[in-house]
Amino acid sequence: ILRQVLDRWSTPVNQLRSQTHRALRDYLKEDKISYSSHFGALSAMIALGPDVLEDCLLPQLEKYIQRTREKMQKAEEEQLAAVASFNLKDAGFYESAKKKITLNLIWGTLIAAARCLISYYYTNAKSIVLSNKYVTSQINQEKEKSAKVKDERGEVLEEPLEAIDKASFIEPNGQIDLVKLYFFLHEQFGSSLTNIK
Repeated sequence: ILRQVLDRWSTPVNQLRSQTHRALRDYLKEDKISYSSHFGALSAMIALGPDVLEDCLLPQLEKYIQRTREKMQKAEEEQLAAVASFNLKDAGFYESAKKKITLNLIWGTLIAAARCLISYYYTNAKSIVLSNKYVTSQINQEKEKSAKVKDERGEVLEEPLEAIDKASFIEPNGQIDLVKLYFFLHEQFGSSLTNIK
């Protein structure tokens, strides 16, 4: 529904689209907002499509994933502490279980967002190659350069692929490095990124 509303009534004058995107971006940045609101913001971004995910989620994806992992770990510890106290009737046990479930929903929604982006890049590969918005790392060239580094004795050192620069996938000029993005997403979510049709 949100997508239809924005497509139908958003104009440059009322700035409905930009205000909606800014609100979604701000929801993810704010830690004091409920987990359910984070889940809703992520779901809305997925519904609005890959352009909104690139605009709102990608600039803060690394930090957001890190914060979500930390919250999941904390929720797990709280739940284990409540179980260890043998007081399952305590509100803390159910509250931590609820928090853990919601964080798992957020994690699953992050996976869905990553799948949406990867699917978009795959299906639009031709137009992406011609676009100035994206760049792809030359992994093989970088690997060859790193393999030719010699130590003090003159022996060639070979570095694994993981040793290649893992800097942010958004370049200083605003371009998205698709190879770095894919490696980052795969490092975070592994084989769960696979779309089975």
